[in-house]
Amino acid sequence: NRSNPGRKMVQPDAVVGDLRKTLCKFWSEHGSGFKEMWSELSVDERKMLIRTVSPHLAKSRTPKRTMCVCGCGEDMLGAFMLIPELNLDDLVGANTDGLGQDVATLLELAGSNSSEDKWIDD
Repeated sequence: NRSNPGRKMVQPDAVVGDLRKTLCKFWSEHGSGFKEMWSELSVDERKMLIRTVSPHLAKSRTPKRTMCVCGCGEDMLGAFMLIPELNLDDLVGANTDGLGQDVATLLELAGSNSSEDKWIDD
């Protein structure tokens, strides 16, 4: 690394692999409890939980405001266009059009499909 010669370069594949292993372990240990907790929350409670973790998330697939709420001046439109399903309404299960997935479903898919010995090579 030119900016910091003593700093070790992190390999993106290793980071993704570590994240997948951690998610898979979390889901195997806590998945059923998380799904139960999630199903018992109201839509407003789900929104509050997600806003606590990710306050900059768009409210819907077609946000009226694209400037970051933190005041940094960043326009988030590119991120919204790249992953339109990553928005508050979809993640709490408020959309009924079948296009988005709620948080529990996404975590279950990611956690159950990820394993140390199953990798997709391009």
